[in-house]
Amino acid sequence: MTIGRCREASAGSPTLQAAQKPGAEKQPAISLTKEELTINGTRVQVGRTTKADLEKQLGPLERSFTPELTVQPMGFWDMKGIRIYYSKDTGVVSYFDCVLVSVHGSRVTGVQKGIGPQPRPG
Repeated sequence: MTIGRCREASAGSPTLQAAQKPGAEKQPAISLTKEELTINGTRVQVGRTTKADLEKQLGPLERSFTPELTVQPMGFWDMKGIRIYYSKDTGVVSYFDCVLVSVHGSRVTGVQKGIGPQPRPG
């Protein structure tokens, strides 16, 4: 399954554009650099960006739940390869990661990027 396709951004950083089928909903452009991650040109900032901000860019969460050992809910956009931990009270994202895969013929490549301190059990 193709989740993302790599192309070079103008600044030389990889941009991952989710694969699109004709007539399908437009997928987000995700740009990764050493310093930051952007979705459709909007910077994702742990501790500032909220779940609502991401839902404006990515659409509603596909699923969410609160694991027994943590106090923060997790949210997923499975088809986009994105996971967040966020505050129940404020919606502010405390951790964000994504896994995007590119399939070129028989060659599969992938990128994983995490932002923020790794969430700890409650």
